[in-house]
Amino acid sequence: MGRALLHAPEVIALAGRDYANAAAAVWPHLLRPLAGAGIGTQLQRLTRIAVARDPRAAALAYAAQAAGR
Repeated sequence: MGRALLHAPEVIALAGRDYANAAAAVWPHLLRPLAGAGIGTQLQRLTRIAVARDPRAAALAYAAQAAGR
């Protein structure tokens, strides 16, 4: 990975727990929009993120929800 990628100010993991945990080892500030959700809810969130007018904003909203904010 290049330096820019390693020092990315924002990283959003659209992945399940195991992959997100591995990514968090590299990026401790990782955002997890799918955290704590069952597979059905994860698929629903991924679909809504994909079709959103602003996918980043949708992912950030789910990440905040998952973090209990």
